[in-house]
Amino acid sequence: MNYEQLFNDLASNPPNGWRVLHYLSIHDGGGVYLWPSDKTMSVEPQQKGHDSMLCDYSILFEIHVTRIGTARILGRARFYGPTDKRWADWYKKAVIECGAEKPKDKGSSCKTKSVGKWTVGKRLTTPALAASAIRKFLLPPPPSLACLIAKL
Repeated sequence: MNYEQLFNDLASNPPNGWRVLHYLSIHDGGGVYLWPSDKTMSVEPQQKGHDSMLCDYSILFEIHVTRIGTARILGRARFYGPTDKRWADWYKKAVIECGAEKPKDKGSSCKTKSVGKWTVGKRLTTPALAASAIRKFLLPPPPSLACLIAKL
């Protein structure tokens, strides 16, 4: 997926109620990052450092499209190891309380880990198809995603 094109498409016509923040190319992990426009963003303390996925934020929503064209939204949060109570709380809210799909990742080298997953659609092989599907998916967000957003 060409995340620069997907980002430009979404940024020029954002999903209703969402801020489109930035993107990473496929070589850097790949994804477009967004946040609900009516929610305050959680910023990490300066000593925690900058992260290429989340920048200076604690949690964002990442749009990722797999090689076979399955688009998904991941609740991507900072992760500081198995005793990270904040990450565990977001995971509990997303998966247990709100019914999000359980994420499969084990974390990344840049210290982030998904707290929940939502499948947007399949066979979304171009940025235009993916952007259109994402806008429809988020208007309104499915109940499990809306539930997590309300708890943030």
